[in-house]
Amino acid sequence: ILLTHDVQTMTKHAYARIRAGLPMPGVIEVRDDVQTMTKHAYARIRAGLPMPGVIEVRDDVPTGRAIDEILIVLSASQPGELANRITYIPL
Repeated sequence: ILLTHDVQTMTKHAYARIRAGLPMPGVIEVRDDVQTMTKHAYARIRAGLPMPGVIEVRDDVPTGRAIDEILIVLSASQPGELANRITYIPL
């Protein structure tokens, strides 16, 4: 899991790598851009390409609840377990 304060740069980097078909091992991106990232994630899964995992947070979920549920997902997961999966928040 990559934690960064520079979210904009990380997002641009992740998006460019995903569009280029390049995996990002060990990185789970948490976004609220449902249409773009989910579309690309499903395309990679259908194509049999590696996908590090996406946690999709609905925009109507309060921030505190979203953080709590993301922490639950991450703490209950083993390394690599979220790969090739899209996890939806709220759970």
